[in-house]
Amino acid sequence: MSTVHVVLARVSASFANLEPIPLPDAEEDFAQTITSGATSAASTIATPTDPTIRRVWDVTAVDADIWIKFGTTPIAAAGSGYLIKAGQFRSFPARSGGQKIAVKDA
Repeated sequence: MSTVHVVLARVSASFANLEPIPLPDAEEDFAQTITSGATSAASTIATPTDPTIRRVWDVTAVDADIWIKFGTTPIAAAGSGYLIKAGQFRSFPARSGGQKIAVKDA
């Protein structure tokens, strides 16, 4: 089993040409710690439906390797989605409209 910390945050900073800077705001919109296991476990947080607000998922595999998958009803599985190694942190652009994350031990 692994502890996975997930943050869903807005991206509001931008360059002079108004292109977004791919950094999350300091204050997260949602955060959740999920315990992964042999079967897929989905987050209870989901992206809001407002497409005008850019958001990013920040995912930290605290103590073991994990597989992650995004979608409205995601199921994490070995060899599908993204592999995050123990101690690593990854960021992913979020889609609006109920996107969730699922995690599973690698």
